[in-house]
Amino acid sequence: MTHGRVACAACHEIFKKKNSTHKWCSLNCAKQGSYRHSKTCTVCGSLFHSIKKTQKLCSRGCSARKLASAPKKYDQHCGLTNYQQLYRANNGAYNKHDYKKRFDLLQHLGGVCVHCGYNKDWRGLVLDHIRGDGKEDRERVGGRIYRYYIKHLDEAEKNLQVLCAGCNQVKAIVNKEHNRSRRVLPYESD
Repeated sequence: MTHGRVACAACHEIFKKKNSTHKWCSLNCAKQGSYRHSKTCTVCGSLFHSIKKTQKLCSRGCSARKLASAPKKYDQHCGLTNYQQLYRANNGAYNKHDYKKRFDLLQHLGGVCVHCGYNKDWRGLVLDHIRGDGKEDRERVGGRIYRYYIKHLDEAEKNLQVLCAGCNQVKAIVNKEHNRSRRVLPYESD
């Protein structure tokens, strides 16, 4: 089996092929030739070779420098949680679906305060736990109970009732259901 002379794929120097798979004259040319794309780093401007067509940075150091200098996705507001920053950045888009679910659940449960009959504005109505077990329910279900109960309407009918904000506050004080961390004290007359 005779192997002829061919030009190196990297430096184009003529060399004698040892077998049919050789494309390069030396190991250095093989390293250069295996990289198909010559690129310029977008951070430091140096020339580098890459196997990937989409690679834009020459090293991990340049990657770290780019991340450090990149603008933040959301403005950092002192004292705000990540959720609050996300809410401000997206103009409350995530809560619009929650309002719809809350409205649908209120309508399913009657849409009227069971104590005083208030129904003028649905935003003045709240979902109240009949047995006052809201804390346990929130721990079991998560923070937004209407996300859970809109999928489990039969359970909602057993555990929840619709009250206006005033009746809900009165019920909480009378039944001592209020959150002690809020330090809501009952009114005592002289």
